[in-house]
Amino acid sequence: PDARGIFVGDEASGAKDLYLWCNEEDHLRFFAKQDKVDLKKLWTRLKKAVVSLEERARCHGRSYCHTQRFGYITSCPSRLGAALSASVQLQIPLLANAM
Repeated sequence: PDARGIFVGDEASGAKDLYLWCNEEDHLRFFAKQDKVDLKKLWTRLKKAVVSLEERARCHGRSYCHTQRFGYITSCPSRLGAALSASVQLQIPLLANAM
């Protein structure tokens, strides 16, 4: 398909483990990961990226699609409103031995 892609952050830009998927399931999907259990730091990094992109878009007369009634509009109905989906992955190496 046309106009799909992923932007990958690197250490030089200060955006290591930060990804932006374009036209995959949603128009834009921000994805961040980290090894440490510091959700506040992860959220701050992700929010900074979202706000930064929106500010750049506004400079060009664009913005994220948002309504007072429905919140943020996405192409995936399950994310209507906050347009947020979060997941946490845990590694529990000794769990199998305990069972």
